[in-house]
Amino acid sequence: MVIEKKPETSYRFSFPNVNNDLSRKNPASKTFETFEEFCSFWLKEAHCNIQPKVLRRIFTDSHISFKDAKNIILTLEKARYGVHSKLQSLPMFAQQLLFENSVIKEHHVKITRAFQTHILSRISNIFTHGDNYRFIQEQRCQEKQGLRKADSVVDTHTAYKRLIELGEMKERALDPEAAAEDFLKAADLIANNPILRAECLSRASKQLSDRSYIPSTPMPVVRLYNERALELALEAIALHPESPYGHAAACVSRGRLAVAATNSKAKVALAKKAQDDVYEALRLDPNFDMAHHLLGRWTVEMTGLNPLVRGIVALVFNAHFMPGNYQEAKRRFEIAVKLAPDRMVHRVELGRTFWRMGEKRRAVRHFRRSLGMAVEDLNSQLLLEEAEILLSEYRRSGMEAEVQRRKRDGGGGG
Repeated sequence: MVIEKKPETSYRFSFPNVNNDLSRKNPASKTFETFEEFCSFWLKEAHCNIQPKVLRRIFTDSHISFKDAKNIILTLEKARYGVHSKLQSLPMFAQQLLFENSVIKEHHVKITRAFQTHILSRISNIFTHGDNYRFIQEQRCQEKQGLRKADSVVDTHTAYKRLIELGEMKERALDPEAAAEDFLKAADLIANNPILRAECLSRASKQLSDRSYIPSTPMPVVRLYNERALELALEAIALHPESPYGHAAACVSRGRLAVAATNSKAKVALAKKAQDDVYEALRLDPNFDMAHHLLGRWTVEMTGLNPLVRGIVALVFNAHFMPGNYQEAKRRFEIAVKLAPDRMVHRVELGRTFWRMGEKRRAVRHFRRSLGMAVEDLNSQLLLEEAEILLSEYRRSGMEAEVQRRKRDGGGGG
């Protein structure tokens, strides 16, 4: 969110991540004459029961009280429009303000500013998701009333395009299961077109795999989602084997099944097939950025194999199964970043790889660049949260080092 002070008392609040196509009634930027006008507009749009005077204190004071911080977080928690609770967890820097009243005084202003930025981001996020969900709900109501039945109102191609748009919208709104339903409906509409149907099945497969990433999902449920995702991916490959998307979707679902597998041989076999899938996707399209990303992720997973599984790899596959190493993973993520520099997941994964390699300064540079990029789906939202946590950890370690340095300097001066 960008806040620009206009002449006299006029304020302009810009939310660059809001899609204007979904926000016709509420433009992405709006001018307010007073701060109270801003508060009233946002509280109404986000359906948040927050008093304007509390918002004023949150955004204008240099020291936020524990009570105000706690109340506004609890209120925003109720305005998620159905977004899973784990997807908007409170960053570490905000937790310091809420739960650690003994924060060092000289850092309190920095933490307060970070908290204010977080609240503005949350309100913008609620507004964006709110528009998406309101639009989806309107569409569902119209469908129930029979006002938008594709078979009687529009031709098949228009209905297909509309379902794809709805699926993409639900994907951005972090509702992968609902997005998968729309992609499957679109696949059924164009059943006679194998290329388009294969694309829809690949997208539905990816959404079901994404759904299994939600934290606290039980492993049996993870397996169910990815078994279904793999079925859809294999059907897509059968319909259009020359498309890299079906192979990429198969790689994702097999990779998740490998993680969920309890038998070591089954785990290795699934991982090997996932490797074959991603190599086939790259053979079909060497410039497919997500295939390079997946190979990087696969390599990271192989780096973390325990010695027992590595022994099975050597025994079953005669060690021709490519061993994991962070240098290879880094190379793949760097290729993905070069091919799609604005895709946030590439930046975060490259940063995480540098972090694992102990190159934290380079990792932080990529994490910071990722913060301003679009959240495309559930997976990217979860990765963004991890980047925020690692950034917070990096800042906190720097603060602690500064405290220790001052103690040493103070002791030396005594």
